[in-house]
Amino acid sequence: MEAFIEKLYANIFIFLRDAMLWYQRKSRARALLSFKEDFYDDFETKISEIRTIARSVSQRVLLGLGAEVRYTRLQSEKDATDFRIGLEGMKREMAELKRQAGQRARERAEEAEEKKRLELEAPARFRDFMKFIGGMTTNLLQYQAQGQLDMWEKEPRTYGTSKTCYIQLQLCSAMKGPKQLKSQTGLEPRQK
Repeated sequence: MEAFIEKLYANIFIFLRDAMLWYQRKSRARALLSFKEDFYDDFETKISEIRTIARSVSQRVLLGLGAEVRYTRLQSEKDATDFRIGLEGMKREMAELKRQAGQRARERAEEAEEKKRLELEAPARFRDFMKFIGGMTTNLLQYQAQGQLDMWEKEPRTYGTSKTCYIQLQLCSAMKGPKQLKSQTGLEPRQK
């Protein structure tokens, strides 16, 4: 490209030099020569050569500009595509983060609701548990008392006491233990 521009300037300067030389001739010589030759005819070859070189430079410049514009357009499209892909990736990441945050918030809300429900149900559960323990204890005591009554009926006067006293002593021995029964009553519980 630089070679074409150098050639263009060289031809323009040669043309200007020749034109200056033509104008520097004496006016009489120019007037006499003007009948034989025209100014344009003297410089027609130089002018056409300058036009040819100028068209060639212009075509090369247009080709270069076209290539540069095409490259710039392709690069900007690639950059725009990369940017869109980057944005889509960021949007996906943001959507995933929002989904995870929402999931954590729902889990925390569910945990808080479960905790609140358990706190509200705790007294009722404790009451139910105590009823269950009380019922089981009552059943156990009834079972033991029935066993003691059955034994008293088989051997009614082992301790020399009434039936009520016998049941009370047996319950005491079951709750306090044989040593405490003897120290409190002076009676020995029956050995099994």
